[in-house]
Amino acid sequence: MSAITKLHGNTVREHLNALSKTGLVRHRVEAPLGRGRPSSLFEAVRAHQPTTELAVALAAELSDAASDPAAAAVRAGRVWAAMDRSDGRVSDASRPALEQVLQRLTEHGFAPLPQQATQDASSGKVDIHLRQCPMLAAAREQPEVVCNVHLGLVRGWLEDHAGTAADLEPFAGSGYCTVRLTDTLDSSGRADNS
Repeated sequence: MSAITKLHGNTVREHLNALSKTGLVRHRVEAPLGRGRPSSLFEAVRAHQPTTELAVALAAELSDAASDPAAAAVRAGRVWAAMDRSDGRVSDASRPALEQVLQRLTEHGFAPLPQQATQDASSGKVDIHLRQCPMLAAAREQPEVVCNVHLGLVRGWLEDHAGTAADLEPFAGSGYCTVRLTDTLDSSGRADNS
């Protein structure tokens, strides 16, 4: 590996030991064949993704069983957001909605790069481009369900922000989905229900 990476052997070994501690590689020491230090062998570990398989199975079942799979999925996302609250990740209505949503999306593995959030001040809309999806395999197979669960999740996070609505455009561009936050307050500070 040193020859391939053009890094010193000790540097490579340190990185491999760190990966071993995280469980991404398996480390074993070969039985000594003579004098000197025994060889260290490292092997990549292929992680089993039971949560992905479970998400695909549940999304397929919800899609088949619910009379309105999209609405049921949004409700499931709101339940998930409520679980965040019960875990002590309580919403703080004093913090801006955009700040909270970006933090929560990051915590849940969506990688919403803040510099990719674009705001159109005249319309009161903010687009957040999500570059990762923690359930991408399931979303590709059952986008109506999985993406609406994510929409419900964002809407649930916004419950303490009465003047902010959320929509989600799945696979909006090459390699990303878009969450759109819209300010629904009129100039007097009341919710605009038009």
